[in-house]
Amino acid sequence: MSNIKSLFLVGFLLALSSCTVYKKVDLPSQNTIQGYQGDNPEEAKQVAQENAKRLEVYNAEKPFIKNSDNLEWGLAMSGGGVRSATYNFGALKALYDMGWLQKMQIISSVSGGGYQSYALYTNFYMHNSDSVKPFGYFTFSDDYFLQNVCKQQGLANFVNNWKYVQAIVSPPKGAFNIYKNQIQRSYGNEAPSTLKITDLNQEIKRGEAPYFIINTTLTSTKESDWASSLVEFTPAFYGNPELGFYSYNANNPIYWSEATTISAAALKFKLLHKVPYLGNAITLDYLALSDGGHSENLAAIALIRRRVKNIVIIDAEHNDNYSFDGYKILKTKLQNELNLNLNIKTIDDYLMQREVDSTSILKTAVHYGTISKIPMSTEQQDGLEINIYYIKMSMPQNMLAQRRNLHMIEDGRELNNLFKNTTCKQYKPNGNCKTNHDCSAWQETKSINLNNLALFWIETYATFLNNKKKWKRLGYTFPHTTTADQSFYRDQLAAFIGLGYLQGLELKKSFGLVPD
Repeated sequence: MSNIKSLFLVGFLLALSSCTVYKKVDLPSQNTIQGYQGDNPEEAKQVAQENAKRLEVYNAEKPFIKNSDNLEWGLAMSGGGVRSATYNFGALKALYDMGWLQKMQIISSVSGGGYQSYALYTNFYMHNSDSVKPFGYFTFSDDYFLQNVCKQQGLANFVNNWKYVQAIVSPPKGAFNIYKNQIQRSYGNEAPSTLKITDLNQEIKRGEAPYFIINTTLTSTKESDWASSLVEFTPAFYGNPELGFYSYNANNPIYWSEATTISAAALKFKLLHKVPYLGNAITLDYLALSDGGHSENLAAIALIRRRVKNIVIIDAEHNDNYSFDGYKILKTKLQNELNLNLNIKTIDDYLMQREVDSTSILKTAVHYGTISKIPMSTEQQDGLEINIYYIKMSMPQNMLAQRRNLHMIEDGRELNNLFKNTTCKQYKPNGNCKTNHDCSAWQETKSINLNNLALFWIETYATFLNNKKKWKRLGYTFPHTTTADQSFYRDQLAAFIGLGYLQGLELKKSFGLVPD
C-alpha cells in the first residue's frame, strides 16, 4: 500500500510541476445582437439599427456562405467527448437521409461535437475531387455508412489509460500533442496532419460544403461578459466581435486538428493553448484558449449571433438526471446578457415537473422552441424569431416503447450478424475478431433496415450495461456515460450511433419539415 501511495504522490507531483498558468484577462463588453421586450416602437427601431451595425462584423465571411444574405439553416453539435461525437454521427446520418444536412449553411461545433465535425470535413477533403456528390455522401450515404461505422468501431479506443497517464505527466505542450494526435488518428480519415482549416475554402466558397465554426473559450476574469469569452475558428478568420476577427497567414496557420483539440481542451491546467493575438482590445499578444464548453457547450451562440433563422441543436451532454444543463445555461445567458428569450415549452415544462416528481421521464427526444424578439428592421416592430429544433440524447418514453418491439430487435440481430460476419471472417473463442475487421469487405448494396439494426444496437448494449451492478453503483446507465470515458467498446459505440440515428429521425416524424 505504501508503494502505491508513493507512486500516486510521484505522479501527482509530476502532473503539478508540468502545469502552466495563463493570465486571466478582462474582456470588452459583449457586442452581440440584442433582443427587445418592450412595446416602444422608437426604442425597438433603435435596437434594430444597433443590431444591423453589430452584424457588419461578419461581412468578411459572406463570400464563404451560400445565400449568405438569407441565413436559413444552421446546425449546432454539443460537447461531450467521444460520447457526443458518436451520438452526433448517428444523428447526422438521420439528417442526411432526410435531406436536412445537405441544406445546412453553417455547422457550429464544440468539443466532442467538433470531433465529428472534423471527421465529416476530413472525409469530404479526402474525396472532394468528386464534387458531383452532395456534402456528407462519403460519410453517410448507404454506400459508405456501415463501412464508416466499422472504421469508427476499430478506432473507438480513443484515449486509453496509458495515454491518460502520458498526458498527465507530460508538460502542457506534450499533453496537447498527445490529445491532438489521438483526435487526428480517430477522426482525421487519414488526412495530413498539416491540413489547415483554410484548405477547403474554395470548396466552401463554391457551396460544396457548409461554412463551419469551431468554438473555444478564452481564459478571462469572472467579471467579463460571457459572450466576449467565446472565440471562434472559421474558414474566414478567428476571433470574436469583441476582440476582432483576424485573417490567417503563413506566420500563424491554424491546423484543423489543432483547432479541434483546443475546442475540446477540457483540462485547463493541462491543455490550455496559445494562439497569436493581433489586436489591441486586451493587453496580451496571445489568446489562452480551452474547451468551448467552458462557456457554451451547445455550440448554438455562434449561430444565434449571426441571426440564423432555423437552428438544429444536437445536445449530447451527460445529464444523468436530465437537468438540461447546457440548455439552462444558454437560456439564462441569453436573457441576462442579450435580452433574448429562449423558450422550448416541452423542456421547460419537463424541468418544472422534475422539481415535483424526480422520476418523471421525457416523452420524446426532440423538442421545438423559439428565440424572440430580435429587432432587425426599423419597419418591423415584432422582430425576428429564431426557430430551435432540439435533439436531446436521452432514453424517453417513446424509445422505451420501441425497445419492447421484439420482432424489430430480432431482425436487427440478424442484420448485425451479417454486418459482423462480413467484416470479420475468423473469430477467437471469446467472440472477438482474430484480426482487424476488414471494413472494406462491406459493400452496402443490399437493402437493410437500418432502423432495426440501430434498435438492436441500443437494446443489447443498454440491457448489458443497465444490468451490471458495479456500473449502476457508479451511476452508469445507458446513455449516461461520463465524458471522462474516452475509450469505447465496439458495441458501446454502435449503441450511441443507433440512438443518435433513431432520435434524429424523430425530427421529421414530429415536425414534418424539410428545408427548402
